[in-house]
Amino acid sequence: MNYLTVTFPQTASILVEGQQYRNLQQVYLSSSNPQLFPTLCAVSIGTTNPNAIASFPPFYGYPLESGYYFNTDDNHLYISLPSLEIPGVYDVILYNVAGYSKLSNFGYLVNSVVSSTVNLSGLQTIGGSFIVTIKDPLTEITLINR
Repeated sequence: MNYLTVTFPQTASILVEGQQYRNLQQVYLSSSNPQLFPTLCAVSIGTTNPNAIASFPPFYGYPLESGYYFNTDDNHLYISLPSLEIPGVYDVILYNVAGYSKLSNFGYLVNSVVSSTVNLSGLQTIGGSFIVTIKDPLTEITLINR
């Protein structure tokens, strides 16, 4: 697994290139550490699309406020990754009625740290910032550190 590191109090942005982002209903953050997101909600695609339940099992997630993400068109979605005062690792989940996609499915998680030391292991550094591109036939995700 590769980790995209965000150091508190900075934020980072992910550009997601794919399809149907005008139909995106919610971006969730999810972690196995209950201290990161104490108000997780249960999310099941089966309530809106019973046929998809086998491919998209229920998950627990923290709904990211809509001000943290926006689409410029149907194929481009920008997400501002929050850094947290509590260190930990979290996943980003894009949700709509047809299903969801997780950043971890592409081999990446977000690591929020409270330190001036940033581990860029496995990341490409360019001019003091780092960019990670994740590609598959339908989706490309780029992390831009600001």
